[in-house]
Amino acid sequence: AAGVVVAADSTRGHVGDALGLRWVPDPGRLPGVLGDFAGRAERVRVARFVDGVPCSVLGMALADGVAVFSPIEIVTLGDPATGRLLFCGSSTFWRPGAAAEDDIRGAARRAGTELVRATGYRGLFSVDGLLTPDGFTATELNPRHASGLGLRAALPDFPLYLHHRAVQERLPGLDTITHADLERLVRELVAATPSASLAVGAVRVEAVPGGPPDHRAGPACARAAAGLGEPGLRAFPLGLPSAPPLPPCEPDDERCTA
Repeated sequence: AAGVVVAADSTRGHVGDALGLRWVPDPGRLPGVLGDFAGRAERVRVARFVDGVPCSVLGMALADGVAVFSPIEIVTLGDPATGRLLFCGSSTFWRPGAAAEDDIRGAARRAGTELVRATGYRGLFSVDGLLTPDGFTATELNPRHASGLGLRAALPDFPLYLHHRAVQERLPGLDTITHADLERLVRELVAATPSASLAVGAVRVEAVPGGPPDHRAGPACARAAAGLGEPGLRAFPLGLPSAPPLPPCEPDDERCTA
């Protein structure tokens, strides 16, 4: 067994980018981790560790339905010996395969539909989770503007956040944009211009995505981490072979090409 994962709520401040997340491979260390969160959160969630590709999918609730875009890789490294987690960024180069993509997007569409039914929500939202050989497991729903869609690279002049706010404010004229048209357009644009925003600590990673079949960027970040002197940090899923490390990077390097 690989232990548990402890996630803090956001009642006492920002906990994104793995800041409020602890992987506890050794259950005997769980009381100490819970003590670390004392005073930093009102509640924590404890779940069984699942070895899968961290991922996310964004959607947008519009007047006529829910648009769901393509899944993205949320690149996070982990050290199995210490439980340390390091968030590195996101990549739209990832290709999980048609069946997995349908699974992820289907979960997001169901979540978005229920969000609209229960609250009348409009605008962007994201569903985060893990993709394993057994399928997609959702871990979080964020009813807000979230990063990583990849539209900035594909259509840099489009003000996505302003569009999100306009949809939330139900400004006139937006109802002519159907969820199906928006979904198709964004997916086509991002697929034609994939992009990544990645760093290991303060060192930017110009990642060349892995080859077929999935083009994951996680292994490139793990190689960069090893080159920076942190060979314990590995890409998920841990069950896959690790790529050989890059030559060591100097501490003052502006970037480490992976």
